[in-house]
Amino acid sequence: MKFVTRLGLILLATIHLVIMITVAEIGYDRVHLFYYGNSGFAAEAVYRIPGTYEEIVLERRAAHLFLAEYDRELIFRIGDQEFARKTVAVDSGGYSKMKVYRISPTNYFLCGELGYDAYLIDTRGRTVRDVDNEERFFGATYIGVFDSGEELNWRFIAVNQRAEVHNRLGSSGCSNRTYEGSHSTNAGNQH
Repeated sequence: MKFVTRLGLILLATIHLVIMITVAEIGYDRVHLFYYGNSGFAAEAVYRIPGTYEEIVLERRAAHLFLAEYDRELIFRIGDQEFARKTVAVDSGGYSKMKVYRISPTNYFLCGELGYDAYLIDTRGRTVRDVDNEERFFGATYIGVFDSGEELNWRFIAVNQRAEVHNRLGSSGCSNRTYEGSHSTNAGNQH
């Protein structure tokens, strides 16, 4: 039995050594891609701005072979034409949800579970940008949330289908950026 245990430990040490040498030789990114994989399939959740062809899209792509980890991209498009795309915070385990607030007819604030996961979309300027820690949005209107529905499919869920729920983490991207003055609306579209 001791022989089997020793053999197992030697085998594990050898595998670990091979991985370390491989990382040193070809680089961490390539090993990570080989080991964890990267899905070519992206699930889209779409919020269509009412009365327009403008859409706010949050793409989610598996970043791990079997764990619930996702790379995410925030997109602004009109019809089939994409005008802005931004890589947003990686979901390293159950934090894909992103709330959507309207702060003016042409500006939308999006925030996730992590403190640095906050973005502003300017539909007139056709831009997506990070939100600074000091920026605050008074009277923002909660529109809905990008999240998994009851069927576990990735989609936009309008406020008339699910009321605003407080984030699980105290220091979320929404914390201290929206105030009690924010309110909900039933004018949300789901696509």
